[in-house]
Amino acid sequence: MKSILASVLALLLFAVPARAQTVTIALGAEPVGLDPQLHQDGAERNVGRNIFETLLAREPDGTLVPGLAAALPEQIDPLTWRFRLRPNIRFHNGEAFNAQAVATSVKRIVAPAFASRQRPFLTTIVDARVVDDLTVDIITNGPDPSLPTRMYWLTIVPASVTPEINARPIGTGPFRFVSWNRGQSIVLERNADYWRDNTNIRELRFRFVPEAGTRLAGLRAGDFDLILNLQPEDAPRAPQMVSIPSVEVSQVSINADLGMTQDIRVRQALNYAIDKQAIIDQVFGGFATLLQGQMLADNWLGHNPDLRPWPYDPARARALLREAGVAGRSIDLVASNGRWLKDRELAEVVASFWEAAGLRVNLRVVPWPEYLDNMQNRRVARPAAIIGNPSNQLFDADRSLTAFFHTVSGQAGIADAALSAAIERARHEVDAPARLALYHAITRDVNERALQVWLVRNNDIYGLSRRLVWQPRADGLILAREMRVR
Repeated sequence: MKSILASVLALLLFAVPARAQTVTIALGAEPVGLDPQLHQDGAERNVGRNIFETLLAREPDGTLVPGLAAALPEQIDPLTWRFRLRPNIRFHNGEAFNAQAVATSVKRIVAPAFASRQRPFLTTIVDARVVDDLTVDIITNGPDPSLPTRMYWLTIVPASVTPEINARPIGTGPFRFVSWNRGQSIVLERNADYWRDNTNIRELRFRFVPEAGTRLAGLRAGDFDLILNLQPEDAPRAPQMVSIPSVEVSQVSINADLGMTQDIRVRQALNYAIDKQAIIDQVFGGFATLLQGQMLADNWLGHNPDLRPWPYDPARARALLREAGVAGRSIDLVASNGRWLKDRELAEVVASFWEAAGLRVNLRVVPWPEYLDNMQNRRVARPAAIIGNPSNQLFDADRSLTAFFHTVSGQAGIADAALSAAIERARHEVDAPARLALYHAITRDVNERALQVWLVRNNDIYGLSRRLVWQPRADGLILAREMRVR
């Protein structure tokens, strides 16, 4: 009897670490590719930030700290920032991480021919120069007080990088790429040679599950350990629920250059028509706060405290549409499904408010790759309105304003040289109060011209299995190195 009991105990003890070897994360969308420098895709980021790393990093609360760099950078002249690198780090293919890898990464992502969709994050960076094997200088096109935060964003790839990295990524991070079963899953394995403390997770699986109900069912059945975009009404049904204000904000990007939305009265009507408090209460179940007439959250640099949400005034909206001569006409609204919390439902509610104001709304809920093309690719005929949740992990106005209002960006809803010049001036202003004043002037101008429809900042809501220990981050990244399995 004792020998049988001992055998059973041994099997149980062996089974615990075996079960802990794999963690499965359910995403609402599949990455369009895994090249971390090419795409501006949250689905890629959820996977790729476990493979690739950056010179600077953030603590979970958002504090900027050294990453692959040994220390925060030194500014040696107005246009040059010097980074000293950690020694003895290698990429997953055995290549050394060094200044040449950093220089290659910088030159690659800023090259116009490469056409990175991340340019709004990196607008000032023009070059990188190797000083020695573990020292590199980053060169900007003007003074840039936000350069350190940009280098938290710019991922480092090997000096030998080829286009193959889009399907078989190679980084320095805590997990190595294993396989990609298109339409189904991506599998990573723990990097045994990682340069700092790592997790007890041996295998990391990402599954692509657009439907929220299916994600929750899988979590409750034990198939998933972490699900993104847990629906507010389902929070009590998850084994564990954690939530944090999102680094993404819900808004509608308006094409102010073409069609009926060139008319400021139409753009004003689109704002007046929507009851944002109803969205907070009925769509997000209270897991959201009002945006204050801008796409900058109140803890991001450049937020304008003098702006207020556009009031809900459906009568005014109807009058403006009649005055503009567009009552009864059709407007296109493009949305995604599964990428963001309640994205389809939010789009349907916005469409219903606009229809109540007197428009006919052609709501198109499209697959994620098509959505990104509509949002980011100037070669695609840009629709009148695109609803989404753009992120700002830089916590800096330059990222958001450049992406949506500067002519350098494929996402810009307006080609306005004066507005672009104002964004440029603010970007290069080194006096902090003066820079803040410039951003306040820009956000006031954008608000007064109703160049977007500002909705809410919802919370990121995650469902966890009982065995997973993890807390969400201020920057919204899903870093498995910070997870533990009980």
